[in-house]
Amino acid sequence: MSKKDHSDKDKNIFKNYFIHVLPVELGKKRMTLFKTQILNKGGIFVDKLSASNITHIVIEDSVLLDSKRCMKLLNGVDLDGLKVVSTLWLSKCLKESSCVDTKDYEMHFPEKEECFVRMDGKGSSTDSDKKRSNNNCSIDEDGKNAKFVVEYSPPKKLKSVELEKYACTQSSNKGGIGMDYNCQVIAELQKLADAFRSNGDQWRAHGYVKAISAIRAYGSEIKTFEEAQSISGIGAKMAAKICEILEMGTLRKVGEICNNEKNQVMELFTKVWGVGPATAQNWSINGFRTLEDLKTKAHLTNQQKIGLKHFDDIQDRMIREEVEEIGTMVKKAALDIEPRLKVELCGSYRRGKVTCGDVDVLITKPDDICIEILIQIVGQLRETGFITDDLVKIEVNKTHKKYLGLCRLPGANQRYRRLDIFVVPQSEYATALMHYTGSALFNRSIRLLATNKGMSLSEHSLTAGIVREGKDILNDGYILPTPTEESIFTQLELQYRPPEERDH
Repeated sequence: MSKKDHSDKDKNIFKNYFIHVLPVELGKKRMTLFKTQILNKGGIFVDKLSASNITHIVIEDSVLLDSKRCMKLLNGVDLDGLKVVSTLWLSKCLKESSCVDTKDYEMHFPEKEECFVRMDGKGSSTDSDKKRSNNNCSIDEDGKNAKFVVEYSPPKKLKSVELEKYACTQSSNKGGIGMDYNCQVIAELQKLADAFRSNGDQWRAHGYVKAISAIRAYGSEIKTFEEAQSISGIGAKMAAKICEILEMGTLRKVGEICNNEKNQVMELFTKVWGVGPATAQNWSINGFRTLEDLKTKAHLTNQQKIGLKHFDDIQDRMIREEVEEIGTMVKKAALDIEPRLKVELCGSYRRGKVTCGDVDVLITKPDDICIEILIQIVGQLRETGFITDDLVKIEVNKTHKKYLGLCRLPGANQRYRRLDIFVVPQSEYATALMHYTGSALFNRSIRLLATNKGMSLSEHSLTAGIVREGKDILNDGYILPTPTEESIFTQLELQYRPPEERDH
């Protein structure tokens, strides 16, 4: 054999191999090295464990020795005809410049009766579990070529006292819609939340928002320190602030933080659409103090110019009837293009707010529609003069697309209004509807709860069977059926909360 033939053979030792390397216990450098070597040696590196074309799954040697851990990591993977091997096999192949036999490096599968594994990692020992394991695990005499699907125990149940910590488990209007027993307390705390947000301190802003939500959900007038501290989500420091407001009618910290010139300038500038705390801080350092300073002296992006031009209109809240008129305009344009579309209003309108800061429109399309629906809808609305300014033309998030802009209803003296349009596939309707309805605090809360139950919730889906190491998700899990918002609550074992009870 010529040197050239040897060279070609060395380069193609992984030819026709589709290899997935499990990232568990592997550093980024080692993962990158393996990927590079697999590709250089003629193989195909497969990113997703759920891919149907995988021929080899490579797992770090120490992880491979822990069979129960491996079974968790390989949840739901059809291993029939698949090789599950140690990283030592991969290293040996690279060292030898040839594809060595996998026999000494393959995963050892447990006996059939051990194949049924619960999510907590404990093997099943009941007869019924063994019976189920026989239905889900087929192993050859030599223990290879196993096809095994791990069944899952129900999601982790959280104690009732734990559930109370999650805003999503509580109604946001226990006192009734429009009834606020502690309006002065909430107003003072809201000032601090706004101030911290304007200055980029999102952590403290979030803390005040959570406290406000807890107070609003309490549904009774707070009268004492002990009563305040008894509310889930309110600690001693926050309870002391509440008592100060009850006694003095105001909070000293509000005066210190909110009433100084720097904070007032930061709050003003961050109200301009497209301006964040860092930009506002930079403008403040440069001596800008008014919106007129920004118009005449600051270097502005196109978005910021639009935000300044229509500043007053954007800050003005609109009544529900105006939101409905805008929604009707968008719906007509959408259905003219494709009658099968579903169009509905989300955001604060769907949560029952009396006034709204912007209009959120969710458009759901059948999964078989491939045409650029959003581009056509926006184009038609722009041609009629309804859409006047583009803030974010089209932004893509996997299967979702969104448009952000300004619109104005026909007629004299109409204000410019913020308009957000989202297009999602029917298969992701319920999770998208929940996400775009909000509130932001409700969404954060229910996602955290899902995480703590071994799941993952996003605007795209609710997924179970998730394996995590720290914050990293190591597998794809499996998507749970969620055709309605109610079904999401059911899957999470929660009482259903209609939109008007999610205004945390």
